[in-house]
Amino acid sequence: MEILKFDNLSKFNTDIIHFVSQKDGFDKNKTESLNLSLFNAKKPEVVIAKRKKLAKKVGVSIEELVFAQQIHGDNVFIAKKDDCGSGVFKKESAIRNTDAFISKEKKVCIVILVADCVPILLFDKEKKVIAAVHAGWKGTLQEIVAKTIKKMKKDFHCKSENILAGMGPSIGSCHFEVKKDVFDKFRKAFGNYNEALMQGKKRMFIDLWELNKQQLLQAGLLEEKIEIMEKCTVCEDDKFFSARRGQKGRFVVGIVLK
Repeated sequence: MEILKFDNLSKFNTDIIHFVSQKDGFDKNKTESLNLSLFNAKKPEVVIAKRKKLAKKVGVSIEELVFAQQIHGDNVFIAKKDDCGSGVFKKESAIRNTDAFISKEKKVCIVILVADCVPILLFDKEKKVIAAVHAGWKGTLQEIVAKTIKKMKKDFHCKSENILAGMGPSIGSCHFEVKKDVFDKFRKAFGNYNEALMQGKKRMFIDLWELNKQQLLQAGLLEEKIEIMEKCTVCEDDKFFSARRGQKGRFVVGIVLK
């Protein structure tokens, strides 16, 4: 079982643990994919067992995990020690109406569930502040990653030049085809000539990686501190869940301060 990591964040292993799970899971015969979401689980006990194995694999306690009831919005939640365990054993206990976490406290493992949406991890190496962002197309349109960084600055006095960013597996521009109504919303928000918006004679595509990178740069992050895995969940649906492929499972992306 392989856990993916970002090269830039891995340089700070003395400060943080971070991880990206893959769907082939823990079963040697790979007959059971690694769905880590309780929200669509037929057998919650199976998901919980897999969460325990994942936590052990990456070196955290399952009780330290914090999950959200993600709604494709732009709400940013400050996770504290008292929030540990939220959504771990019961989906009803997950932090409500939240699509991004920030934490300053140790052993608070903030986790987001994804299947095509863009997962983004942030780490201020000076202030020791972490964040996990769920940026689907709606979240990208609402500039959730920019709002997360703004809150990191306001609440914890973070500086853009000290923040590292890792953008995980998600739908690439090769497969994120949209209809005109969605395309027009992006064009209105980000400009008619934005390179992330690609319009042909009959088909329209959007590059969510590029749009979120633009937001990170506009927020003041240094380009050399932004890492994009460039793994398309639709292209690599044998490794990652993809809603566009009709898959109901979710993989996780998480980060915790040691």
